[in-house]
Amino acid sequence: MTLVKDASLEAMEKAVNDFFARLKGADTGQFYYAGHGVAIDGMNYLIPVSPRIDDAASVRSKAVSVDAVVGRMEATGVRTALVFLDSCRDNPFPGASRSGMRGLAVVATPKTVNSMIAYATSPGDVAQDGTGRNGVFSGAVVRQLRNPGLELAQMMKNVKAEVSAVTGNRQNPRVDDGMKENFFFVSPEDLAARADAALATSKAELAELECQLSERQAKIRSTQDASARQALEVEQQRQQALQAAKKLEADNLAREARRQAELVTLRSNAESQRVKQTASIRKQYDETLVTPQTKVWTLRGSAAALAGEIDWGITRDAARNRYRVDALAVRVLDLTTGAMVVESRMRRPRSGSTTGRRATRPFR
Repeated sequence: MTLVKDASLEAMEKAVNDFFARLKGADTGQFYYAGHGVAIDGMNYLIPVSPRIDDAASVRSKAVSVDAVVGRMEATGVRTALVFLDSCRDNPFPGASRSGMRGLAVVATPKTVNSMIAYATSPGDVAQDGTGRNGVFSGAVVRQLRNPGLELAQMMKNVKAEVSAVTGNRQNPRVDDGMKENFFFVSPEDLAARADAALATSKAELAELECQLSERQAKIRSTQDASARQALEVEQQRQQALQAAKKLEADNLAREARRQAELVTLRSNAESQRVKQTASIRKQYDETLVTPQTKVWTLRGSAAALAGEIDWGITRDAARNRYRVDALAVRVLDLTTGAMVVESRMRRPRSGSTTGRRATRPFR
């Protein structure tokens, strides 16, 4: 992690370039900015402490482009790109008009990687600084990070709810989620592994302490000197108190290890169930697509009334990622006499072809 505070433009650009250099080959990249930011002609810029920027015309050459940062993160090939922008502050230009420069614009999330862009407030609004060390948004993020095992989407929902509640709905963060899979800053599996490791360490310490107690008890029995025996007994009592505390700690750690293991199992079962449900829905959808359906509409004129019917079906070509719409039959009835005016049946398509009218278009 690299932390840069109160940076000049030169320091910001160097930090950003170093960040991208380290990001190549990494699994996750996170860019977090808190400070002044403005939108100029739909592009977002992060404002350094120097050089001084007095007007919007100077921003492009004296600030860091958010859009360029996001684009370069995607270009590194990182698997997951996370961007937090607590920068929707009021106009930072002394004496300048605030028109057209209030808050930030929306940046498109990268399409080729897992991505999320979080804004401290809605586009065009300004974020509150808060009364403590962090702004309202950053403070909420920090507090949610202290709850390990939260999936990113749930964590950001909690952040949005907290910020909205604290500000009386005056500030509402925006989160653009381009994640294609779940993300944990600390996953349930990691928490379970940590709990198991802590429990193993505690058990080892307790076993060593019990060995020391046993050895000291033997010394107490064999010692003839009263003052030496008294000193050993005092130390034994202190160690026994420590043993009791260690046993309590081990019991708590064992409960935590079991709880984390149960959470891992629950998450695994939920994910397995989600995959099965998705596959089932996909299957039902595919089966629905190959089932012919009938659409009916009526055309009415001043002298006569006609009813038209078309039997049509949709077939999914999974190999080519396409859907085919086939007209199977066309009928026209005269509603005044009940007679069939026109009836035409088409052959079912074979090898990707059909007689009659057919519309084919790709779905992406």
